[in-house]
Amino acid sequence: NFVSPGYPSEMTRGVMEEIITEEATLRGIDPPSIAIRIFRAEGATHYQSQIPRSGRGSLGGKEASFGPFQLFIGGGLGNEYQNATGRDLTTDNTKEGIINQIRFALDQAVTGNGWQPWAGRVPAGVAQYAGLRGARAIRNYS
Repeated sequence: NFVSPGYPSEMTRGVMEEIITEEATLRGIDPPSIAIRIFRAEGATHYQSQIPRSGRGSLGGKEASFGPFQLFIGGGLGNEYQNATGRDLTTDNTKEGIINQIRFALDQAVTGNGWQPWAGRVPAGVAQYAGLRGARAIRNYS
């Protein structure tokens, strides 16, 4: 009977895009608009994924992915986020939590497999390592 929380009212799409732009710029992601394209293809409209799913990797009848970059807690980056931060993505929908998730996701893109973990990258037309050459992790999440 899980009901996903939404984004906090102050975290509008525009505000999140400003934060993503700032954090992408800090990391040297060039252009930062690439990270915005991933966000728009992932979690721009809903805190929890709206993809219907049952069984492992589901919560409340939907895919268990949360936040601006849809961090997956069914065996994906969401689990890594929760382990690294001690936060629970099912309730980490505060302003601080959203900013933290953005920072973590962008660091993962820079240090991991690029944009590969995000299914939205293909429809968004983003190559796996687009904009990541020379970028670096900041690790400013907690």
